[in-house]
Amino acid sequence: MISVYTLFIVSAVISILLYCAPKTAVKVGFGLGAISCFYAMCHFVANMGVSDSFVLGGTFLYAPKFALSPLGNFFSFVVVFIGFASSVYGMSYAEEYIGKANIGVFACLFNTFILSMLLVISADNVFCFAVLWELMTLISSFLIIVNDGKGTLKAVMVYLGIAQIGAFCITCGLLIIANYAGSFEFAEWGKVNMPMGASVAAFILFLVGFGSKAGMWPFHVWLPQAHPAAPSNVSALMSGVMIKVALFTLVKFTLFLPLSIYFGLAVLILGAASSLFGVLYALCQHDFKALLAYHSVENIGIILLGLGTGIYGVAAGNVTLAAVGFLAGCYHVVNHAIFKGLLFLCAGSVIHATHTQNMDILGGLAKKMPLTAVGMFIGIMGIAALPPVNGFVSEWFTYQGMLQGAK
Repeated sequence: MISVYTLFIVSAVISILLYCAPKTAVKVGFGLGAISCFYAMCHFVANMGVSDSFVLGGTFLYAPKFALSPLGNFFSFVVVFIGFASSVYGMSYAEEYIGKANIGVFACLFNTFILSMLLVISADNVFCFAVLWELMTLISSFLIIVNDGKGTLKAVMVYLGIAQIGAFCITCGLLIIANYAGSFEFAEWGKVNMPMGASVAAFILFLVGFGSKAGMWPFHVWLPQAHPAAPSNVSALMSGVMIKVALFTLVKFTLFLPLSIYFGLAVLILGAASSLFGVLYALCQHDFKALLAYHSVENIGIILLGLGTGIYGVAAGNVTLAAVGFLAGCYHVVNHAIFKGLLFLCAGSVIHATHTQNMDILGGLAKKMPLTAVGMFIGIMGIAALPPVNGFVSEWFTYQGMLQGAK
Protein backbone atom coordinates (compact mmCIF):
# COMPACT_ATOMS: atom_id res chain seq x y z
CA MET A 1 0.00 0.00 0.00
CA ILE A 2 2.75 2.46 0.97
CA SER A 3 4.93 1.25 -1.91
CA VAL A 4 2.14 2.01 -4.41
CA TYR A 5 1.70 5.57 -3.19
CA THR A 6 5.47 6.14 -3.01
CA LEU A 7 5.90 4.99 -6.60
CA PHE A 8 3.39 7.58 -7.84
CA ILE A 9 5.13 10.30 -5.83
CA VAL A 10 8.48 9.35 -7.40
CA SER A 11 6.89 9.36 -10.87
CA ALA A 12 5.45 12.83 -10.28
CA VAL A 13 8.77 14.22 -8.98
CA ILE A 14 10.76 12.82 -11.90
CA SER A 15 8.17 14.22 -14.33
CA ILE A 16 8.46 17.75 -12.95
CA LEU A 17 12.26 17.52 -13.07
CA LEU A 18 11.90 17.10 -16.85
CA TYR A 19 10.40 20.59 -17.02
CA CYS A 20 12.81 21.68 -19.73
CA ALA A 21 12.84 18.44 -21.74
CA PRO A 22 9.33 18.05 -23.24
CA LYS A 23 10.07 15.16 -25.60
CA THR A 24 11.69 13.17 -22.80
CA ALA A 25 8.89 14.09 -20.41
CA VAL A 26 6.30 12.59 -22.77
CA LYS A 27 7.93 9.17 -22.71
CA VAL A 28 9.38 9.15 -19.21
CA GLY A 29 6.61 10.97 -17.32
CA PHE A 30 3.72 8.97 -18.74
CA GLY A 31 5.84 5.82 -18.99
CA LEU A 32 6.56 5.96 -15.25
CA GLY A 33 2.84 6.52 -14.71
CA ALA A 34 2.11 3.35 -16.68
CA ILE A 35 4.69 1.38 -14.67
CA SER A 36 3.28 2.71 -11.40
CA CYS A 37 -0.27 1.80 -12.43
CA PHE A 38 0.77 -1.70 -13.53
CA TYR A 39 2.54 -2.32 -10.22
CA ALA A 40 -0.51 -0.97 -8.37
CA MET A 41 -2.83 -3.24 -10.36
CA CYS A 42 -0.80 -6.29 -9.34
CA HIS A 43 -0.76 -5.12 -5.71
CA PHE A 44 -4.50 -4.49 -5.45
CA VAL A 45 -5.39 -7.77 -7.17
CA ALA A 46 -3.07 -9.72 -4.86
CA ASN A 47 -4.55 -8.00 -1.79
CA MET A 48 -8.17 -7.73 -2.94
CA GLY A 49 -9.56 -9.51 0.13
CA VAL A 50 -7.12 -7.98 2.62
CA SER A 51 -7.56 -4.94 4.86
CA ASP A 52 -4.51 -2.73 5.38
CA SER A 53 -3.73 0.58 7.07
CA PHE A 54 -0.91 2.91 8.06
CA VAL A 55 -0.46 6.22 9.88
CA LEU A 56 1.93 8.94 8.80
CA GLY A 57 4.17 10.30 11.50
CA GLY A 58 4.10 13.86 12.73
CA THR A 59 2.05 15.99 15.10
CA PHE A 60 1.11 18.91 12.84
CA LEU A 61 -2.66 19.38 13.38
CA TYR A 62 -3.36 15.66 13.06
CA ALA A 63 -1.82 12.31 12.16
CA PRO A 64 -3.02 11.35 8.66
CA LYS A 65 -4.36 7.81 8.70
CA PHE A 66 -5.06 5.63 5.67
CA ALA A 67 -6.91 2.32 5.52
CA LEU A 68 -8.12 0.06 2.72
CA SER A 69 -10.91 -2.48 3.03
CA PRO A 70 -11.56 -5.13 0.33
CA LEU A 71 -14.04 -2.73 -1.30
CA GLY A 72 -11.40 0.02 -1.19
CA ASN A 73 -8.94 -2.32 -2.90
CA PHE A 74 -11.53 -2.99 -5.61
CA PHE A 75 -12.13 0.69 -6.36
CA SER A 76 -8.38 1.39 -6.20
CA PHE A 77 -7.85 -1.32 -8.80
CA VAL A 78 -10.41 0.32 -11.10
CA VAL A 79 -8.56 3.65 -10.75
CA VAL A 80 -5.14 2.27 -11.66
CA PHE A 81 -6.54 0.01 -14.41
CA ILE A 82 -7.89 2.99 -16.33
CA GLY A 83 -4.84 4.99 -15.24
CA PHE A 84 -2.60 2.40 -16.90
CA ALA A 85 -4.46 2.64 -20.22
CA SER A 86 -4.50 6.44 -20.07
CA SER A 87 -0.77 6.58 -19.25
CA VAL A 88 0.21 4.31 -22.14
CA TYR A 89 -2.00 6.38 -24.43
CA GLY A 90 -0.40 9.58 -23.12
CA MET A 91 3.09 8.42 -24.15
CA SER A 92 2.24 9.36 -27.73
CA TYR A 93 -0.88 11.53 -27.34
CA ALA A 94 0.88 14.13 -25.14
CA GLU A 95 3.31 14.94 -27.97
CA GLU A 96 0.48 17.04 -29.42
CA TYR A 97 0.85 19.43 -26.47
CA ILE A 98 4.55 20.16 -26.99
CA GLY A 99 4.70 23.90 -27.51
CA LYS A 100 1.18 24.38 -26.12
CA ALA A 101 1.81 23.36 -22.50
CA ASN A 102 4.70 22.22 -20.34
CA ILE A 103 4.75 18.44 -20.69
CA GLY A 104 6.72 17.90 -17.48
CA VAL A 105 4.01 19.69 -15.51
CA PHE A 106 1.29 17.82 -17.46
CA ALA A 107 2.83 14.42 -16.61
CA CYS A 108 3.41 15.45 -12.98
CA LEU A 109 -0.21 16.54 -12.56
CA PHE A 110 -1.41 13.39 -14.30
CA ASN A 111 0.48 11.08 -11.91
CA THR A 112 -0.52 13.19 -8.91
CA PHE A 113 -4.17 13.04 -9.98
CA ILE A 114 -4.13 9.25 -9.95
CA LEU A 115 -2.41 9.33 -6.54
CA SER A 116 -4.99 11.78 -5.15
CA MET A 117 -7.86 9.47 -6.12
CA LEU A 118 -6.15 6.52 -4.45
CA LEU A 119 -5.57 8.56 -1.29
CA VAL A 120 -9.20 9.75 -1.18
CA ILE A 121 -10.32 6.12 -1.26
CA SER A 122 -8.03 5.18 1.64
CA ALA A 123 -8.30 8.34 3.79
CA ASP A 124 -9.49 7.29 7.25
CA ASN A 125 -10.28 10.48 9.14
CA VAL A 126 -12.29 13.61 8.48
CA PHE A 127 -9.49 16.15 8.13
CA CYS A 128 -7.37 13.91 5.91
CA PHE A 129 -10.34 13.11 3.66
CA ALA A 130 -11.40 16.77 3.33
CA VAL A 131 -7.88 17.90 2.38
CA LEU A 132 -7.38 15.11 -0.17
CA TRP A 133 -10.85 15.61 -1.66
CA GLU A 134 -10.02 19.27 -2.31
CA LEU A 135 -6.59 18.30 -3.66
CA MET A 136 -8.18 15.86 -6.13
CA THR A 137 -10.53 18.61 -7.33
CA LEU A 138 -7.75 21.18 -7.67
CA ILE A 139 -5.43 18.87 -9.62
CA SER A 140 -8.20 17.81 -11.98
CA SER A 141 -9.01 21.47 -12.68
CA PHE A 142 -5.35 22.14 -13.54
CA LEU A 143 -5.41 19.19 -15.94
CA ILE A 144 -8.46 20.62 -17.72
CA ILE A 145 -6.58 23.91 -18.23
CA VAL A 146 -3.73 22.03 -19.96
CA ASN A 147 -5.96 21.98 -23.04
CA ASP A 148 -6.28 25.77 -23.16
CA GLY A 149 -8.99 26.04 -25.79
CA LYS A 150 -12.11 28.09 -26.30
CA GLY A 151 -14.38 27.90 -23.27
CA THR A 152 -11.84 26.07 -21.09
CA LEU A 153 -11.70 28.70 -18.34
CA LYS A 154 -15.49 28.88 -18.18
CA ALA A 155 -15.67 25.08 -17.89
CA VAL A 156 -13.11 25.11 -15.07
CA MET A 157 -14.92 27.85 -13.16
CA VAL A 158 -18.25 26.01 -13.41
CA TYR A 159 -16.53 22.81 -12.29
CA LEU A 160 -14.80 24.47 -9.34
CA GLY A 161 -17.96 26.32 -8.29
CA ILE A 162 -20.05 23.15 -8.14
CA ALA A 163 -17.16 21.26 -6.55
CA GLN A 164 -16.88 23.79 -3.73
CA ILE A 165 -20.61 23.64 -3.00
CA GLY A 166 -20.30 19.86 -2.93
CA ALA A 167 -17.24 19.95 -0.67
CA PHE A 168 -19.09 22.22 1.78
CA CYS A 169 -22.01 19.77 1.93
CA ILE A 170 -19.68 16.80 2.39
CA THR A 171 -17.77 18.49 5.21
CA CYS A 172 -21.01 19.42 7.00
CA GLY A 173 -22.24 15.84 6.70
CA LEU A 174 -18.99 14.41 8.06
CA LEU A 175 -19.03 16.85 10.99
CA ILE A 176 -22.59 15.80 11.88
CA ILE A 177 -21.54 12.16 12.12
CA ALA A 178 -18.32 13.06 13.97
CA ASN A 179 -20.33 15.01 16.52
CA TYR A 180 -22.52 12.02 17.40
CA ALA A 181 -19.68 9.49 17.12
CA GLY A 182 -17.39 11.59 19.34
CA SER A 183 -14.48 11.02 16.99
CA PHE A 184 -13.07 12.24 13.67
CA GLU A 185 -11.69 8.76 12.90
CA PHE A 186 -13.77 6.73 10.46
CA ALA A 187 -12.78 3.54 12.27
CA GLU A 188 -14.81 4.74 15.28
CA TRP A 189 -17.99 5.34 13.28
CA GLY A 190 -19.11 1.74 13.00
CA LYS A 191 -21.68 1.94 15.81
CA VAL A 192 -22.61 5.62 15.74
CA ASN A 193 -25.88 6.35 17.53
CA MET A 194 -27.67 9.38 16.12
CA PRO A 195 -31.32 10.47 15.76
CA MET A 196 -33.06 9.88 12.43
CA GLY A 197 -33.36 13.63 11.81
CA ALA A 198 -29.59 14.06 11.94
CA SER A 199 -29.19 10.95 9.78
CA VAL A 200 -31.55 12.38 7.13
CA ALA A 201 -29.68 15.71 7.17
CA ALA A 202 -26.30 14.00 6.73
CA PHE A 203 -27.66 11.77 3.95
CA ILE A 204 -29.04 14.74 2.00
CA LEU A 205 -25.73 16.56 2.37
CA PHE A 206 -23.83 13.50 1.13
CA LEU A 207 -26.25 13.05 -1.76
CA VAL A 208 -25.69 16.65 -2.90
CA GLY A 209 -21.94 16.67 -2.19
CA PHE A 210 -20.92 13.34 -3.67
CA GLY A 211 -23.69 13.41 -6.29
CA SER A 212 -22.36 16.69 -7.69
CA LYS A 213 -18.88 15.20 -8.13
CA ALA A 214 -20.32 12.02 -9.63
CA GLY A 215 -22.27 13.96 -12.26
CA MET A 216 -25.66 12.89 -10.92
CA TRP A 217 -28.68 14.77 -12.25
CA PRO A 218 -29.45 17.61 -11.49
CA PHE A 219 -25.86 18.43 -10.38
CA HIS A 220 -24.32 17.29 -13.66
CA VAL A 221 -23.92 20.66 -15.40
CA TRP A 222 -20.12 20.80 -15.01
CA LEU A 223 -19.57 17.43 -16.65
CA PRO A 224 -20.50 18.17 -20.31
CA GLN A 225 -18.40 21.34 -20.12
CA ALA A 226 -15.28 19.96 -18.43
CA HIS A 227 -14.89 16.72 -20.39
CA PRO A 228 -14.83 18.30 -23.88
CA ALA A 229 -12.34 20.89 -22.61
CA ALA A 230 -9.90 18.41 -21.03
CA PRO A 231 -7.21 16.38 -22.83
CA SER A 232 -8.68 13.03 -23.86
CA ASN A 233 -6.57 10.90 -21.51
CA VAL A 234 -7.65 13.17 -18.65
CA SER A 235 -11.30 12.88 -19.75
CA ALA A 236 -10.89 9.09 -19.61
CA LEU A 237 -9.70 9.36 -16.00
CA MET A 238 -12.32 11.89 -14.91
CA SER A 239 -15.25 10.11 -16.53
CA GLY A 240 -13.93 6.60 -16.11
CA VAL A 241 -12.84 6.69 -12.46
CA MET A 242 -13.02 10.07 -10.67
CA ILE A 243 -16.82 10.09 -10.68
CA LYS A 244 -16.72 6.48 -9.41
CA VAL A 245 -14.60 7.57 -6.45
CA ALA A 246 -17.48 9.90 -5.55
CA LEU A 247 -19.92 6.95 -5.68
CA PHE A 248 -17.63 4.85 -3.49
CA THR A 249 -17.50 7.55 -0.84
CA LEU A 250 -21.27 8.13 -1.06
CA VAL A 251 -21.94 4.48 -0.23
CA LYS A 252 -19.16 4.33 2.35
CA PHE A 253 -20.47 7.23 4.43
CA THR A 254 -24.16 6.45 3.90
CA LEU A 255 -23.67 3.00 5.42
CA PHE A 256 -22.35 4.63 8.61
CA LEU A 257 -25.78 6.20 9.12
CA PRO A 258 -28.91 4.70 10.72
CA LEU A 259 -30.67 3.79 7.47
CA SER A 260 -34.22 4.16 6.26
CA ILE A 261 -35.67 2.45 3.19
CA TYR A 262 -36.41 5.97 1.92
CA PHE A 263 -32.67 6.55 1.55
CA GLY A 264 -32.55 3.71 -0.95
CA LEU A 265 -35.67 4.97 -2.71
CA ALA A 266 -34.19 8.48 -3.00
CA VAL A 267 -31.04 7.08 -4.63
CA LEU A 268 -33.18 4.96 -6.97
CA ILE A 269 -35.28 7.94 -8.04
CA LEU A 270 -32.25 10.13 -8.70
CA GLY A 271 -30.57 7.24 -10.51
CA ALA A 272 -33.60 6.79 -12.76
CA ALA A 273 -33.75 10.54 -13.45
CA SER A 274 -30.02 10.63 -14.29
CA SER A 275 -30.42 7.69 -16.68
CA LEU A 276 -33.37 9.27 -18.45
CA PHE A 277 -32.14 12.85 -18.73
CA GLY A 278 -28.58 11.78 -19.55
CA VAL A 279 -29.83 9.97 -22.66
CA LEU A 280 -32.15 12.80 -23.67
CA TYR A 281 -29.37 15.40 -23.38
CA ALA A 282 -26.98 13.13 -25.32
CA LEU A 283 -29.39 12.92 -28.27
CA CYS A 284 -29.09 16.69 -28.80
CA GLN A 285 -25.29 16.85 -28.95
CA HIS A 286 -23.07 17.57 -31.95
CA ASP A 287 -19.78 17.52 -29.99
CA PHE A 288 -18.95 13.83 -29.51
CA LYS A 289 -17.01 14.43 -26.28
CA ALA A 290 -20.01 16.26 -24.85
CA LEU A 291 -22.16 13.32 -25.99
CA LEU A 292 -19.88 10.92 -24.12
CA ALA A 293 -20.07 13.17 -21.06
CA TYR A 294 -23.87 13.04 -21.05
CA HIS A 295 -23.69 9.27 -21.39
CA SER A 296 -21.62 9.33 -18.20
CA VAL A 297 -24.61 11.00 -16.53
CA GLU A 298 -26.77 8.16 -17.84
CA ASN A 299 -24.44 5.40 -16.66
CA ILE A 300 -23.95 7.02 -13.27
CA GLY A 301 -27.73 6.77 -13.02
CA ILE A 302 -27.58 3.05 -13.81
CA ILE A 303 -24.91 2.53 -11.16
CA LEU A 304 -27.05 4.47 -8.67
CA LEU A 305 -29.96 2.13 -9.45
CA GLY A 306 -27.80 -0.78 -8.30
CA LEU A 307 -26.39 1.03 -5.27
CA GLY A 308 -29.84 2.34 -4.31
CA THR A 309 -31.16 -1.21 -4.44
CA GLY A 310 -28.32 -2.27 -2.15
CA ILE A 311 -29.00 0.54 0.36
CA TYR A 312 -32.70 -0.34 0.29
CA GLY A 313 -31.83 -3.98 0.97
CA VAL A 314 -29.61 -3.08 3.95
CA ALA A 315 -32.32 -0.81 5.41
CA ALA A 316 -35.00 -3.48 4.91
CA GLY A 317 -32.82 -6.22 6.36
CA ASN A 318 -32.87 -8.16 3.08
CA VAL A 319 -29.32 -9.48 2.76
CA THR A 320 -29.86 -11.06 -0.67
CA LEU A 321 -31.30 -7.89 -2.15
CA ALA A 322 -28.46 -5.81 -0.68
CA ALA A 323 -25.84 -8.18 -2.08
CA VAL A 324 -27.40 -8.23 -5.57
CA GLY A 325 -27.75 -4.45 -5.64
CA PHE A 326 -24.20 -3.67 -4.52
CA LEU A 327 -22.66 -6.36 -6.75
CA ALA A 328 -24.59 -5.07 -9.78
CA GLY A 329 -23.53 -1.49 -9.02
CA CYS A 330 -19.87 -2.44 -8.57
CA TYR A 331 -19.93 -4.58 -11.71
CA HIS A 332 -21.22 -1.66 -13.76
CA VAL A 333 -18.56 0.57 -12.19
CA VAL A 334 -15.90 -1.64 -13.78
CA ASN A 335 -17.74 -2.00 -17.07
CA HIS A 336 -18.44 1.71 -17.45
CA ALA A 337 -14.85 2.57 -16.58
CA ILE A 338 -13.62 0.22 -19.32
CA PHE A 339 -15.89 1.18 -22.19
CA LYS A 340 -16.05 4.89 -21.33
CA GLY A 341 -12.26 5.06 -21.01
CA LEU A 342 -11.97 3.29 -24.37
CA LEU A 343 -14.42 5.69 -26.03
CA PHE A 344 -12.68 8.82 -24.73
CA LEU A 345 -9.27 7.54 -25.83
CA CYS A 346 -10.67 6.71 -29.29
CA ALA A 347 -12.24 10.17 -29.39
CA GLY A 348 -8.81 11.65 -28.69
CA SER A 349 -7.40 9.79 -31.70
CA VAL A 350 -10.19 11.15 -33.91
CA ILE A 351 -9.60 14.71 -32.68
CA HIS A 352 -5.85 14.34 -33.25
CA ALA A 353 -6.46 13.20 -36.85
CA THR A 354 -9.32 15.55 -37.80
CA HIS A 355 -8.86 18.54 -35.43
CA THR A 356 -12.61 18.71 -34.81
CA GLN A 357 -15.15 17.41 -32.29
CA ASN A 358 -18.18 18.10 -34.47
CA MET A 359 -19.82 14.81 -35.46
CA ASP A 360 -21.82 16.46 -38.23
CA ILE A 361 -18.77 17.00 -40.43
CA LEU A 362 -17.11 13.64 -39.79
CA GLY A 363 -17.47 10.53 -41.92
CA GLY A 364 -15.53 7.80 -43.70
CA LEU A 365 -12.89 7.52 -40.97
CA ALA A 366 -13.11 3.73 -40.64
CA LYS A 367 -11.01 3.23 -43.79
CA LYS A 368 -8.31 5.65 -42.65
CA MET A 369 -8.37 4.71 -38.94
CA PRO A 370 -9.35 1.00 -38.81
CA LEU A 371 -7.98 0.28 -35.31
CA THR A 372 -9.72 3.31 -33.84
CA ALA A 373 -12.92 2.25 -35.63
CA VAL A 374 -12.76 -1.24 -34.08
CA GLY A 375 -12.11 0.21 -30.61
CA MET A 376 -14.94 2.70 -31.01
CA PHE A 377 -17.31 -0.05 -32.18
CA ILE A 378 -16.51 -2.22 -29.15
CA GLY A 379 -16.99 0.73 -26.82
CA ILE A 380 -20.30 1.66 -28.45
CA MET A 381 -21.55 -1.92 -28.06
CA GLY A 382 -20.67 -1.72 -24.37
CA ILE A 383 -22.31 1.65 -23.76
CA ALA A 384 -25.41 0.54 -25.69
CA ALA A 385 -25.62 -2.60 -23.48
CA LEU A 386 -25.75 -4.92 -26.48
CA PRO A 387 -25.26 -8.62 -25.68
CA PRO A 388 -22.88 -10.32 -25.18
CA VAL A 389 -20.55 -7.46 -24.14
CA ASN A 390 -19.99 -6.38 -20.55
CA GLY A 391 -22.41 -3.43 -20.44
CA PHE A 392 -25.37 -5.72 -21.09
CA VAL A 393 -24.50 -8.13 -18.28
CA SER A 394 -24.11 -5.52 -15.53
CA GLU A 395 -27.24 -3.63 -16.57
CA TRP A 396 -29.18 -6.90 -16.63
CA PHE A 397 -28.03 -7.68 -13.09
CA THR A 398 -29.04 -4.18 -11.99
CA TYR A 399 -32.55 -4.47 -13.39
CA GLN A 400 -32.95 -7.97 -11.97
CA GLY A 401 -32.04 -6.64 -8.53
CA MET A 402 -34.63 -3.87 -8.85
CA LEU A 403 -37.31 -6.37 -9.92
CA GLN A 404 -36.43 -8.61 -6.99
CA GLY A 405 -36.77 -5.66 -4.62
CA ALA A 406 -40.17 -4.77 -6.06
CA LYS A 407 -41.64 -8.19 -5.28
